[in-house]
Amino acid sequence: MLKKYFSIFLFIFIAVPAYTYNDFALNLNSGYIGFGGIFPLSDEYNGELTFSLLSIGAEHKPTRIGFEFSPYKRYYFTNTNGVNDNRNNHSFINLNIYWNIPTPIEEYLYFGPFADISYLFIGENVYLNRYIFTTGFNIGLNLDIGRLRYRILSTEIGYRNINGTSKYFIGAKVDLIPIALLIIFAMVSH
Repeated sequence: MLKKYFSIFLFIFIAVPAYTYNDFALNLNSGYIGFGGIFPLSDEYNGELTFSLLSIGAEHKPTRIGFEFSPYKRYYFTNTNGVNDNRNNHSFINLNIYWNIPTPIEEYLYFGPFADISYLFIGENVYLNRYIFTTGFNIGLNLDIGRLRYRILSTEIGYRNINGTSKYFIGAKVDLIPIALLIIFAMVSH
């Protein structure tokens, strides 16, 4: 199933005529640190901390439809006791598709629906039956620098399915570079 969706994304990207490439913006981020809450509360998943490394993608500017791929994502889950087994939460296929609703300040603010899937979890073994599917609505801050879109901050709310367990989700994530700059600035100012 995942191969089918990835093939469709790849086909659409390749099949676009060469003259329309000026209609695309490149999405590029260093990665994200995120946190969130999952409800209703249970003994398996309640809260999470995430870390992703590098995010690349493209957005069709006229339609504002885009996709992103991240080669690595790490999930840290907590349960009702505040701890959980996190050894097997390294994901190596992470895809996101979204539509940004038009706004007068779209160079700085984006919002709209999205769908995200994390797959190919690896720990002591390769877990082909594990996945995290999230869909919902996000709003955030970005910078448009020519044909480059750089997402700084994002907040999300929606539905999440973790290995067949249905939940609702609310969370936020921030790009790694602003966090690193804040830490460096705090260290230099003291």
